[in-house]
Amino acid sequence: MRDIRHILKILMLPAVLAAGCEGMKFSFIFPTAADTRYASAQNLVKEGKTGQAIAELSQAVKADPGHAPSWEAMGDIHRRQGRWDKACEEYQTCVKVDPYRFRPHYHLGLTYQTLADSAGRPEDRRKQLEQAINVYLRALVIQGDDFDTHLNLSYCYYSLGKYPLAEKHCQAALQIEPTNPKAHFNMGVLNEAQGRFDRAAISYANTVELDINNAQAMMAMAMLNIRQHHYKKAGIWLNKIVQFQPDNATAWGRLGLCHYRIGDHDKALAAFRSAANARPNDPDPHRGIGVVLMGKFLADPQRTDLRDEAIGAWNKSLELKPGQKDLIDLIDRYAPRPAPQ
Repeated sequence: MRDIRHILKILMLPAVLAAGCEGMKFSFIFPTAADTRYASAQNLVKEGKTGQAIAELSQAVKADPGHAPSWEAMGDIHRRQGRWDKACEEYQTCVKVDPYRFRPHYHLGLTYQTLADSAGRPEDRRKQLEQAINVYLRALVIQGDDFDTHLNLSYCYYSLGKYPLAEKHCQAALQIEPTNPKAHFNMGVLNEAQGRFDRAAISYANTVELDINNAQAMMAMAMLNIRQHHYKKAGIWLNKIVQFQPDNATAWGRLGLCHYRIGDHDKALAAFRSAANARPNDPDPHRGIGVVLMGKFLADPQRTDLRDEAIGAWNKSLELKPGQKDLIDLIDRYAPRPAPQ
């Protein structure tokens, strides 16, 4: 009997629920034509059919000009394919129809920043950077804790020489991601630009600690020491680079300079030769080889083979980069004169 009553209660439950919902209206949300076109375009993008995706998205915004996701998606496609002006147009429309959408603001700023980096004239670069800054600031109003936006803003302000503002946003980025090596590196660049070399060294060292094979930070640390004439310290960082990048011609060349400055001419010669092997068409390593060899000859004038090899290296440098007047003068000074008849 108890089981029958339990079954009756279950059977009566839908009627009770229905009675409790009298007067309530239910409505289902169906995808619009724009939504359908947008979904189709997303699948086409995944398949690599970007042309067809653009066509679908164009139909989506034709059906609904206020469909922000479609404007944003078109901007993304154009940006990834390097059509920067077209990407700007789509993102600008997107942020007009939906002013509170973060991602198109960020990508519009990124597009302006890319245009600034490729601008030919300084005034065009400044204009694009200022536009990027304005859009990034609007993006931060929407989402104030975005790491990339703060870091990009820092770069834009740095590029305009506005170091305090650049530092402000770099610090904000570090507060969001304290262990991000890129942010530490950028802080090093900012400190160095403002003459705070000790702080710059700390920032570069932090970068390497977080990213042990960061050649860019190691090179920055080396150059910081070279500018202060700390050639031995610079050489330590350059040696670290060539250990895991043995074909890094720039590191070898600067290591040659450091060895030469501290008087270790054999190591300098070896480093310059490694640079020349890594980048045979670079005139600078051949120039360095000549300088070291000529120095050896002057210390031992009986070794005319060193003089001849030095002149050969300088001639190679001139072949790769004609018009180096100082080398022309040096060759003229040290080249052997023909014996009088």
